[in-house]
Amino acid sequence: MKSVFTVLNVKPEEQLQVALMLSTGFFMGIFIATYTVTAESLFLNQLADQLDSAFLVSGIFGIVSTLLFSFLQNRIKFSTLTTSSILGIVLFTLGVYLMYNYGDTAYHDEVLFTMYCLAGPMTAVLLLCYWGIFGRLFNFRQSKRIIGWIDTGQLIASILAFFLIPLTAGLFTETSNYLIVCTVSILLAAILFFVISFNFPLTKNNPKEFESTVRKETSFGNIFKDPYVLLMSVFLMISMITFIFNQYAFQDLINEQYPDQRELTDFLAYFNGGIYFLSLLMQTFVNDKIISNYGIKVSLYVLPVIVGIFAIGALFTGVIFGYDLALTPTTFIFFFLFMALTRLFNATLRDSLENPVYKLLFIPLDSRLRFGIQAKVEGVVNESGRFIAGISIFLFALIPFFNLLWIPGIILLLVGAYFIVGNKLYNGYKNKIRAKLESSDFQQDKLELGFTQITSRLETYLTMDRTSKAVFSFKLLEKISPAQISQWINNLMKNNDEDARDYAQRKMNELKGLSVSDRYVIRIDPKHTNGSNKNILTKADLEQILGNSGDVTKQRIQRLTRSTSPEDRQYAAELLLHSSAEENISFLMELLNDSVPAVRTTAIKTATQKHNDEVIMALIDNLGNPQFGNQAISSLVLIGGKSLNLLENAFYRYGHNSQVLIKIVQAIGRIGGQRAKDLLWNKIDYPDKMIVSQVLLSLGVCGFKAGVSQITRIKYAIESDIADISWNLNAIQEIGTGGEAKIIRQALEREIQNDIEHIYMLLAMLYDTRSIQLVKENIESGTTEGTTYAVELLDVFLSESLKQRVIPVLDDLSISERIKRLETFYPRAALDNKLVLKFLINRDFTQSNRWTKATVLHQIGVQKIEDFKLDLIAQLFNTDILIREVAAWSLYQISATEYDINSKRLGEDIKRQLDEVIYHRDDQTHQMTYDKVLFFKSIAVFEGIPGVVLSSLADISEEVKLIPEATLVVDGKINNNFYIVYSGKVEFYEKGQLGGEYTQGQFIGEMVASSSYVNTHVLVAKASTILLSFNKDQFYELLADNVKLADRVLEYV
Repeated sequence: MKSVFTVLNVKPEEQLQVALMLSTGFFMGIFIATYTVTAESLFLNQLADQLDSAFLVSGIFGIVSTLLFSFLQNRIKFSTLTTSSILGIVLFTLGVYLMYNYGDTAYHDEVLFTMYCLAGPMTAVLLLCYWGIFGRLFNFRQSKRIIGWIDTGQLIASILAFFLIPLTAGLFTETSNYLIVCTVSILLAAILFFVISFNFPLTKNNPKEFESTVRKETSFGNIFKDPYVLLMSVFLMISMITFIFNQYAFQDLINEQYPDQRELTDFLAYFNGGIYFLSLLMQTFVNDKIISNYGIKVSLYVLPVIVGIFAIGALFTGVIFGYDLALTPTTFIFFFLFMALTRLFNATLRDSLENPVYKLLFIPLDSRLRFGIQAKVEGVVNESGRFIAGISIFLFALIPFFNLLWIPGIILLLVGAYFIVGNKLYNGYKNKIRAKLESSDFQQDKLELGFTQITSRLETYLTMDRTSKAVFSFKLLEKISPAQISQWINNLMKNNDEDARDYAQRKMNELKGLSVSDRYVIRIDPKHTNGSNKNILTKADLEQILGNSGDVTKQRIQRLTRSTSPEDRQYAAELLLHSSAEENISFLMELLNDSVPAVRTTAIKTATQKHNDEVIMALIDNLGNPQFGNQAISSLVLIGGKSLNLLENAFYRYGHNSQVLIKIVQAIGRIGGQRAKDLLWNKIDYPDKMIVSQVLLSLGVCGFKAGVSQITRIKYAIESDIADISWNLNAIQEIGTGGEAKIIRQALEREIQNDIEHIYMLLAMLYDTRSIQLVKENIESGTTEGTTYAVELLDVFLSESLKQRVIPVLDDLSISERIKRLETFYPRAALDNKLVLKFLINRDFTQSNRWTKATVLHQIGVQKIEDFKLDLIAQLFNTDILIREVAAWSLYQISATEYDINSKRLGEDIKRQLDEVIYHRDDQTHQMTYDKVLFFKSIAVFEGIPGVVLSSLADISEEVKLIPEATLVVDGKINNNFYIVYSGKVEFYEKGQLGGEYTQGQFIGEMVASSSYVNTHVLVAKASTILLSFNKDQFYELLADNVKLADRVLEYV
């Protein structure tokens, strides 16, 4: 079952709720199927002459039931309303069975009439309960991910029940006995509803949680003031009236065609089963293509077109061949078949296509009011359509010359109304989207890329009982935004665990300087204070201070700065903050390069207020240090515009170091302002894809909007990204599917996703940012509905030229369909599966990242393609270790001699390193960087993380080998590394007690040492073990720059 949930993208914490909802839907499906067939069969066989009256009464029951449900929904808890409604249906079903089988036969007709009339209303109430619980059980993001298939249990159960009814004729000789199945199934569904309602928190369960203004605005009087909602209601009523007229004609005809009770029951079961089966096929294989390829408007017209065609056929055959079984017994079958097909496709398309598309039309409504309006429209308005159809049929039946031939004609009139109202509705939908995009309360400065959510999540972890996770979250927050560290220390101080509070207190002391400053005093009273750890000011120092008008003297700063004691140097950094002499700032530059972390951290804080150009350059030099890089950025941002020109100069000075360049670009973006925007804009053509990505992110942080002169350049950038996507899509098809090719395909797919992220950021520079954010969120929801809505949004505001290029990239299309749509603009010659590898190796780094190139080089080695030997030799001289190692390994596979000759040209040190990983790859005594990435991709901690990100992780990893029974202390105070078990097994001891074990692929995270225990956390190898270690500062820095990686790791620390 877990593997099924994994395929369906159900997270572990959702699995029980999803299983319960699927089970509930399953038993609801059995009930609906068996009840429908039983009610229709018994009624049509015994009370067919009252069919017109039954449709009228059914409409009345439908309005009353949904109105009552809507009324009570605003008065009592939804869980109470749901369980009460289901229990009411259970009691009614049981009552019908008992009264029909064991009650007075004089009331059989009334019982049958009521049972038939309540079939539709009960189904409507059940669906309101089911989807109401679903909407309250899962949040919006979960709902988008799950909603596409959550009712599959109901659909499959209905199909099974329909097809099993004829097969169980021997067990249920009387059709009425199927009510036993109905009663049992709805009782089980009721129990499951009860379990869900009272075991899981339901949002907006209590009507008191809704604002009074929301309840007022979603009242019937107010919602119909909106012309768009009114159009939606009219459209739904036309749809329902068409459905009921089809149902009426069909049921009238089958009563004539199948007068025998059992035959009628079996036919209804097979026919309804066919409807549900076709619906399942439509939803699975057809719907998405229709919606994706033709959009909402065409999707709305599919049902009326097909129904209209069959209605014409029915009208034609009825006039030519007759429509009455008694008058034309031999040719009546033609009329019957066309009416049956009309009913079949009307029901199938309404359930499988029209209803999902109709739900999309609610999306442009105000999110606060949407669900309240949707419940009323799909409930009360829908049943109003049933009532109008019922009363129309009842009135038509009073006309003496009325006959069934009228029905196809009426349906054709309704089809015409479908087109008229549907066209107005779609125009209203477009106008509603446009109004939503233009509304003043719909503004956003920059794209949300996940940092807000991850920060919020980390903040909640600060107070959790698990100290390791709380401290890990604090350290990551410290990297993400050092400026807010005071707030987060206060939150960590509220943690219930003593070790966590002790850690927070130490950080607080460091922040305030108490760990140093309180040790330096002018005088001390030995009677009241222990002065053993205090530094008392000398008489000479005091005289110098007094002689310098109370300011700190240069001599004192110099002596403290040059002291061998780290505490003196840290104190010097603090004193500099209070020194007014410009000449003293030169000492700050020395402290900014101090080897002791506490000293340098204090100096960086001081530099925020005491700085000149040399100090700023010293801060910039700290950007490349993983321990101090984020602190340096924070200080540069606080210094502000003075830093910009120096950052610009440093950008070209550090041209070879991509990590420093990324930090510089981040700093410029956070400083902001027009000058920062200009500097970043000039880097948009930088020949490194990772740098360009950060430039775009930083421009977004600045709130950059393209000026008239910049629009053309941004459009060119968008088209370049789309051209890369088109090229990579072709490469995916050409690369093949076997073995190593799968890894290349995955790398190319990630390249495409990265290009799409670029496109979002570029579009946000041209158009309203919130509009692009809305598109992005709906595309990333992964649902057909979300993608369709996103495409409709793009269709509203994109220019015509961009529409034709951007929409095929973002729409939910197959690879071949995307290629077909893009090849008009980006033609490309076809390549074979070998030649495409050569092109991928030699593509510019702005088009293919290091991981993609590494996978291609490895594939060449696997296939031993001698034609590419020169390409491999060239890549031996690549400064990127990942690419160099893979190129060397591939060359070795093709020709060990060539490898030996050419590797010597690299120098002894590099050759020795390459020999170690190549000659010992199979015995795993030395790991290739490539193999580390593949290992990371295979374990749960890094599942779904792009290979290029994991390659950065592999770069900072080191191998640690442990022999059996060897120990490793992992306390945070003395060990600044995280670990992942690459092979073998280690036992974990906490305060001398066995706390568990770590096996291959498990992450060993933050271990906070207890102040009262030496070596609190110890690992003991139980076999020959290889650990991969990561410097904590480098690891946290990598997480701080990669939201998805941070989000994933948080689940395992």
